[in-house]
Amino acid sequence: MNYIWVERTANTYSDCLKAYGMAYLLGILVRQNNIGTILLKQTPSHFLIEIPDDLYHNWENSVETFEATYIMPLINNTAEEGISGGSTFFLKVEKEKRDVYQTYLLEGQSKRIGEEPPKEHADYHIYSLYQGMKVLTAHNKMAEAFQQDPELIKVVYRWIFQTGTSPLIDTDEKIKTFKNIVKEYEKNSGEKVPLKATVNALSFFNPVQAKGVNNQGATGISPSGVQSFVLDELFKMLGVTQGSVGKLVKVGTNSYDCLLLVIDPQEVASNDVLTIVHNIKGKIKAPSRTYLEFSTLMYTITEVIRFLLRRKEGIPPNLIDYVRGLYCAYFKDLGQAKSVMNLSYYHLPAWMRFENEEDLRQYDRLFTDIIDKVDKIRRDENILQDLDQPLNELVTFISTGQLESFLNFVQAYHFKVFNALYEKNYKLKLKPFSEKILQEVIMKSNQPYSKIVEDTGFINLSRAIFQATLGLQYQDKSIRKYPVHYDLQHKLKQNAPYKEKFITTLADFVATFNSENARVAESNKARGEDSRTRKNISDQDLASVIHLVDEFGSNLVGNLLVAFGYAKKEKDSENQSSESEEKNSKLTVEL
Repeated sequence: MNYIWVERTANTYSDCLKAYGMAYLLGILVRQNNIGTILLKQTPSHFLIEIPDDLYHNWENSVETFEATYIMPLINNTAEEGISGGSTFFLKVEKEKRDVYQTYLLEGQSKRIGEEPPKEHADYHIYSLYQGMKVLTAHNKMAEAFQQDPELIKVVYRWIFQTGTSPLIDTDEKIKTFKNIVKEYEKNSGEKVPLKATVNALSFFNPVQAKGVNNQGATGISPSGVQSFVLDELFKMLGVTQGSVGKLVKVGTNSYDCLLLVIDPQEVASNDVLTIVHNIKGKIKAPSRTYLEFSTLMYTITEVIRFLLRRKEGIPPNLIDYVRGLYCAYFKDLGQAKSVMNLSYYHLPAWMRFENEEDLRQYDRLFTDIIDKVDKIRRDENILQDLDQPLNELVTFISTGQLESFLNFVQAYHFKVFNALYEKNYKLKLKPFSEKILQEVIMKSNQPYSKIVEDTGFINLSRAIFQATLGLQYQDKSIRKYPVHYDLQHKLKQNAPYKEKFITTLADFVATFNSENARVAESNKARGEDSRTRKNISDQDLASVIHLVDEFGSNLVGNLLVAFGYAKKEKDSENQSSESEEKNSKLTVEL
């Protein structure tokens, strides 16, 4: 194979940016020669950039005949007019365009007022972070060097091919080779190369290697920056626009934290990563750090799924065979500067397995439903704050398949749905998850537990819980025939870890539920009305759930029962013949 080897030295997103930047430059060379595509692969020690055979063996001719182009723009943060292009990026102009477009989306689009305004430049989401992250000066200095002498890019290409075709060349040898190529270039061109071999590493590109975060001992602390190889920093500056999503998170009147998310590739064409970035950056929202991480992870997953659906051929059996996950760096605004507050990693779900297009479509529907449900909570600041930790658990579940985390989120979310109905807060349009969606999630992520959620007794009990709680909230109080069990969720969840207490709580609910049915049947009969009631919970149903508790434990069964008990129910023929929460009542809010 024809590989350019990119050593992983930091084990953070810094390595990804370096690989993206080098792939970007090689992609320009490939496109000028019209000879194929660039593929990125990851190994434990290196990123491999697979290039076309013709370029690998005839790179000297390709570099010599290369038509110099702008590889990065100068960023102007003062001018209020101008058109962003290859040579200059007008930050204020693009911010204005973004604000106008966002206003149109919020107001004009729904009212069909005026024509759709132009969107901001595709790289604005990254460059908008530069001033706050103290990157602007270093970026412009690098851009200026290559704009003043466009032929200087050939020095970079020569270095890539002279040092990148073998994994055995160490850093010292790479720097020595760079100096020799520069010396030869200066001799032949008569131009002075304005690039030093080493420069200060910036925390935006090097979250664990920059000034203020080095690991020197107390006696060796130095205020100076950590040095890094100049071409490594160039590649990171180029790569950050190719595989990253940047967002400003407002934390005060004039205070913004910065969040950078970087896609970690496994085996994917570099252009495909850029397509994914462009498709998700306009969708993700940042009302909070946790929500931003959730939306970025979810939209990345759905975008990769849809890309694989479009590709149709050569579909890998798992998402992580294509994209491994997301790096997330959170930079806190400290006034004069921003500092790394948190550095985390979110795996794409390894529990997702698919064999054909239909499997992919099922996953697409599943994740889209989760996105639709969670999207509602960002519209209320108090609910968003209350669900911040549960939402973080949802992110954990998506990344790891840990069922407990998913159930914790579903229970907290359904509690908010219950409260919204109780308070008649219908404007948020919060809706419970459907039984079908919950079953699909569990069967795909934790298949052994499908025995629980498919058990007839479990299904009947969960439906009874719904009829005694959330289902009644959809009815007008004036026509309710049954009392609402407001504290049932709390009781079941509280006692779930304790087998005997849980079974007692469950048995008490069954007895009360059936007793309520008998009272309503008697009352209806006395008035000469239809005596049909909700379907009773049978002894067999209760015994079946107790058997599941013996097999799987009360904590798991109890938490599943709470999650499913507040989920939207699918109608079946048996329930249609009995009086339910949806029969003889007017639903105030559509399920």
